[in-house]
Amino acid sequence: ISKSRHRAAVHPESYTHSKNCKLTEDRVREIRRLAKCGESRMALAKIYNVDKSTISLIVRGKSWSKTGVQ
Repeated sequence: ISKSRHRAAVHPESYTHSKNCKLTEDRVREIRRLAKCGESRMALAKIYNVDKSTISLIVRGKSWSKTGVQ
């Protein structure tokens, strides 16, 4: 893996600037807030058009953790 590709992969700003990215920092905040209020991960996945595992990773802090989004 080239250094330039590796750096782009780990920098959080690359998340929101990708044309293919379905989620933004605001949406990630909303997902976490709704999950805390009891919304199911399946329902959130349908709302945001992502896989349930993506929601699970976000809620557990395993994904989008480097963006500073809480």
